[in-house]
Amino acid sequence: MKRSTILILAPSVFLTCGCAASIARSGKDLGTLATRDQVRQSLGAPDSSGQHILAAQPEFYDEYRTHHKIADTGKAQTLATTSTMSAGLGEFIMIPSETFIAARRLIFGQSVEFNYDEAGNVTSVYLDRQRLSFWPKPAWSSGPTAGDNAASIDQHSKQDRAAAR
Repeated sequence: MKRSTILILAPSVFLTCGCAASIARSGKDLGTLATRDQVRQSLGAPDSSGQHILAAQPEFYDEYRTHHKIADTGKAQTLATTSTMSAGLGEFIMIPSETFIAARRLIFGQSVEFNYDEAGNVTSVYLDRQRLSFWPKPAWSSGPTAGDNAASIDQHSKQDRAAAR
């Protein structure tokens, strides 16, 4: 009796793999918006706009209150990895959790903040005050890539060797 139950349930666990990641990945992908003009064309006029006073560099922002589903591709990547590592069992917790988060944001809305440099290029995006990470990384995203990091390490090691001579 127990063996037949396991044989029936085991395949169903693997069928659910990736569903929570699909929920997180669905919606409007904000990683494709690279400039203030593109953001305003896509989302309309901001609810508030201004400049962050405490920022080291001049940084401007537009804040929107929206009921649209926003894609969180960085979170989707994390959920897919978690699902794989747990052989699909994590989906029993992650699917209801992601469904609840999506429903809550659709019903009550959410805050989306875009930060820009002086030229109007997007420097970061926040969803309900949490920075969105994008996968794959958009062209406007700051921070080193794997190749940049390797080049930086190589450059530092050359400088260290020259200083040691």
